[in-house]
Amino acid sequence: MAKKKMSVGLLTIAMVFGVAAMSHGMEDPFLNGTWSRGNSTLHMDNGQWGPRPGDNRPFARGTYTANNGRGTIVATHIHSNMLRDFFRVNIPAGWYSRSELVAAVSTLPAEVASEMMPRIDSLFEAAPVMYSVSGNTLTLTLSGAFAGFFAGQWTRQ
Repeated sequence: MAKKKMSVGLLTIAMVFGVAAMSHGMEDPFLNGTWSRGNSTLHMDNGQWGPRPGDNRPFARGTYTANNGRGTIVATHIHSNMLRDFFRVNIPAGWYSRSELVAAVSTLPAEVASEMMPRIDSLFEAAPVMYSVSGNTLTLTLSGAFAGFFAGQWTRQ
């Protein structure tokens, strides 16, 4: 009898953890695919976002959660292209995590580094997002560092 109670207890714990894990990182499958707007492309795939595979001007990549028109988007890596294009900061080409970007910016001239350092955290902050998909159109509304890039209507490729 004690063995049976222990088995039921373990099963209950496993079910609670399974439900919690499933509800924590939900991704809306309607977002999967490559979306374009003007010269910009955005590839979304089961909770990961970034440039379209083979894109020759990557800017950033990260993770997202999405469910029922609401979610969160977070950058995990920033590409040197973005820093050159938007901030006029010139660092070696490649992808940078937050800590790698802090290290790279700290090697720049003091006046450039002191201007850029306060902006770094905002590039990696989670941003709430609202979205809708209608046919081949994705509409995103958000605030934060990437609002200028993400906000608006995208067309599925």
